[in-house]
Amino acid sequence: MITYKTIDVYSEDLLAFRFSIQQNELDKEYRYWFSERKLRSSDIYNFEGAYLDDKLISVSATTLYNQNTLRIGQFHYTLPEYRQHRDFMCAKEGFIKRHKDTAQSLDKNTLLVAIHAFNRKTEQMLNVWLHRRHRILWFKEFDYVGKRDIKNKEQHCFEYRY
Repeated sequence: MITYKTIDVYSEDLLAFRFSIQQNELDKEYRYWFSERKLRSSDIYNFEGAYLDDKLISVSATTLYNQNTLRIGQFHYTLPEYRQHRDFMCAKEGFIKRHKDTAQSLDKNTLLVAIHAFNRKTEQMLNVWLHRRHRILWFKEFDYVGKRDIKNKEQHCFEYRY
């Protein structure tokens, strides 16, 4: 059974998860995301984790983007052997729901998803957000607001205001 919980950036579970990525992921961008250097420089507010039994198998992070906005879905990664579970982000009680709860607790009224397509997987995800989000729980709540330069990368941005 999949369960979700908020995890600390330096929790034992996340450290083991990061180690697995560093040892097994072929894509250098993903390895960089979970490097000590990147995590220290990213101002992460929190991580949400998806667990299968007691094993952390997927994560999604948030950062404070501005006074009104929580940027979500950062460092979103699922261990390859668990990718058949594709709905962590948009499940009824999944990452977006948990990120929305975090935003509300911080009095933020906007969620921001920013997608930088750098490989085939992220290009597919961008395609879903651009063309099929209207049919997916939670995704359909987001509006496309164009491209923005975020941290020197042009990214497609989607916002959910409530």
